[in-house]
Amino acid sequence: MTVVEYMLAIIAIVLGLAIGKVLDKFSTTLKGARWTEFNWFLSVWSVYLLATILGYFWGFWRIYSGVNEIPYFEFLLLPFTTVTLIYLMAVFLPISTETKNAREKAEYFISEKKPFFIAFFVLIMHLKFTAAYLGIERLMLESIAGWMLCFGSLLGLYLTQIHHHKGLLIFFVLVYLSAEALGPAVS
Repeated sequence: MTVVEYMLAIIAIVLGLAIGKVLDKFSTTLKGARWTEFNWFLSVWSVYLLATILGYFWGFWRIYSGVNEIPYFEFLLLPFTTVTLIYLMAVFLPISTETKNAREKAEYFISEKKPFFIAFFVLIMHLKFTAAYLGIERLMLESIAGWMLCFGSLLGLYLTQIHHHKGLLIFFVLVYLSAEALGPAVS
């Protein structure tokens, strides 16, 4: 096995742990009664984060599939830091497994959101740095979407009403879907 194949195994393990955390939280959103009242919001956050994790794994594979060597510090600073941030986002995703009613879940989300949005912001900035460091050419649409996600993650730190967070989630999903839909069409 090459160094990159070992590196891919480490990345896959950390991302697998993150997926396990998100799926565990996602399953709690499906168990609750009155899913349409508030659990849909938490379910969509879970699915959004799952799509982000899988998207990173796909992108990582495409970037490093032809590489045979990678310096240790480059591995630590680029892909390993990225997957660590993704794992932290999965851990910090503010979904309570103990609260039962929608009001308590909303209060929990608002009170525990800061670490999640900080990790989200740092992840977006780190991905921007990684793309620049590796010399990956990004389409204007991808760059704009990245900056919009930065803005949204910072906004998430300051919003205090759950209905504002619902709007922010819709914004994130629309940015993600439009970038995914228009990206291949533009390139």
